[in-house]
Amino acid sequence: MGETDRTRRTRRKQLSLEEERYLTTEGPIHLTGIQALVRLNFDNLRLLQTIYPEKRFAYFISGYEGSPLGGLDINLRKVYSLLKDWHILHVPGGNEEAGANMMWGSQIHRLFGPSKVDGVIGAWYGKGPGVRRIADVQDHMQMAGIDKFCSAYFISGDDHSSKSSTTPHQTDLIHYANHIPTAYPGNVREILEAGKRIMLVSMLSGLAINLKLETYVCDGSQEFLLNPDEDLELAEKFLDFLEKNKDYTRHFSPVLLPPSVLVNESELLYSKLPMVSEISRLFGLDQWYNRELKSDFGIIATGKSYYDLLGALKELNISDNEVEIFKPLITWPADMTSLREFARGKKELIVIEEKRSFYESHIKNALYNDRGRPVIVGKQDENGVTLFPANGNLDSDKIAQILGPRLAEKSVFRDRKLETVLNERRRFAELDLPIQIKRPPAYCSGCQHRTALEIAGHHLREGTVDKTTVHSHDLDGNSVTIEISPKHLMGIGIGCSTMSIIDSLASNRSVVVGPMESEGLLWMGASAFSYRVHADQGCGDGTYFHSARLNINFIRDAIRHLKKHYGIDDTNQTLLYVDNSVVAMTGGQRPVGQDDPETAIVNIQREGIEHIAVVAEAPEEFRHFKNGTASTCTQNLKRFA
Repeated sequence: MGETDRTRRTRRKQLSLEEERYLTTEGPIHLTGIQALVRLNFDNLRLLQTIYPEKRFAYFISGYEGSPLGGLDINLRKVYSLLKDWHILHVPGGNEEAGANMMWGSQIHRLFGPSKVDGVIGAWYGKGPGVRRIADVQDHMQMAGIDKFCSAYFISGDDHSSKSSTTPHQTDLIHYANHIPTAYPGNVREILEAGKRIMLVSMLSGLAINLKLETYVCDGSQEFLLNPDEDLELAEKFLDFLEKNKDYTRHFSPVLLPPSVLVNESELLYSKLPMVSEISRLFGLDQWYNRELKSDFGIIATGKSYYDLLGALKELNISDNEVEIFKPLITWPADMTSLREFARGKKELIVIEEKRSFYESHIKNALYNDRGRPVIVGKQDENGVTLFPANGNLDSDKIAQILGPRLAEKSVFRDRKLETVLNERRRFAELDLPIQIKRPPAYCSGCQHRTALEIAGHHLREGTVDKTTVHSHDLDGNSVTIEISPKHLMGIGIGCSTMSIIDSLASNRSVVVGPMESEGLLWMGASAFSYRVHADQGCGDGTYFHSARLNINFIRDAIRHLKKHYGIDDTNQTLLYVDNSVVAMTGGQRPVGQDDPETAIVNIQREGIEHIAVVAEAPEEFRHFKNGTASTCTQNLKRFA
């Protein structure tokens, strides 16, 4: 369906606010970061229709919800009728690997026979932990390459301050290990600008690209003007690149077996990745601001850090027109031709980027053998002392505090009294505010997690009062009698249940929070070395359908293995299947592929589990299971072995 036909169809009906947000092509617009990601699908299809008006394109989107991208699937579902009109298919993945594999499949659709379309744009979404999970899929996908008229990108949510994850994470290093180039937009508007450009980069190079989205960019919003001429300019650059690079052929071979896979590797490293740098240069994806200054120093800032830098300069009473700034869009592989031009004649480059060194490391490596290379500082100064920290968030206040003293030493700023500005800022930072308001975390009103994972023998005020005596054996087989306190120990997983490890909220005795899919397995690794013979393990239905279904098999087999080969027969575990019908902390979505609890219980029974505990808001609804192999309870739970 051409753009004209599609426009006629949408004009025949009154557009909703949601639809107008994604279909308008000029004038002012206000978008959140998540809404920009939804709009990007339509923008990319419009752009491809400009380049190839005679061809048919479609979109395939899959992934797994999780903050800072937790609302993406919800916003997609709001406009499913519109997505269908535009041939945009959203198929949520049961977990991250499933979504990544399906997205890869969209890129090789012609292998399965005659195709309904000429090309497919594939998009995967997930947060940092999910990026770690899909590494094997990425490696295979990038090694095989992408079919012609196809394009793919990974929307990766970076949670730099562990706002909604068990650990802080930085996705570009993981993508780098799997040969995935990274583009880093710094605000909402740049999501659209970067998204359209990396779609073209992917189509030209035959590689999938990482679109790195930082939490504050995803959670923020911005009003800006749409430029209807941008697609024409990008289309002209795209077609011009094709004309000038007629000899470049995209190597596509999904047969990943020796010796052909070694040819794939060579093409990837010596043709495709260098081509990404070439495209970046010819498309002008790196921005050089104030080059007319011809300073002896320059600042390089990536993504969100660029806008934080502008804020820091304002705090220091320095105009952003007074400093040469280099802002790369693709942070790897770096366009070293443009970077070398920026560095020429400079004595010092200051690199500002959040978390661990990424762009800085790559340009240091590339410039190391250059004659007259400048001093490059970033995570460390020229003496090896920490400069911009690799931990936590890097905001404009921190940048001003760190950058200010270095700029004060520059001749151009020596009469600007920057030290006075910095001292004044330090004075305000050291002030003791008379009111210190603390807002401790709390469960939402009526939340099941407050009571669902309570275990016997623990009282919030009195602490653990229930103890047990264990008659067991040490590793040499000697009999041992030991008292265990507390009697009950709770394993928890990702989600709201993690708040049970906070003393002010604890209604049970919880232990370490592991990554998703670790539920119950941590205890199996520790059980052989502990005199404790039993542990409780909470598992919400969202986690169960994500990956913990396999855990039940693994736990069962581990218990049997310990008993058969090592004579350890006192290891037991109670799995608490929590029926709450949500994927916690991501907006209240129902788990993908969720069965009703009865079907889930039957499936668990089929795996040979004899005793099952279900934790539910209304246990009486499961009374009919009472006489079967499944028992429903809230406190006194049977163990399975």
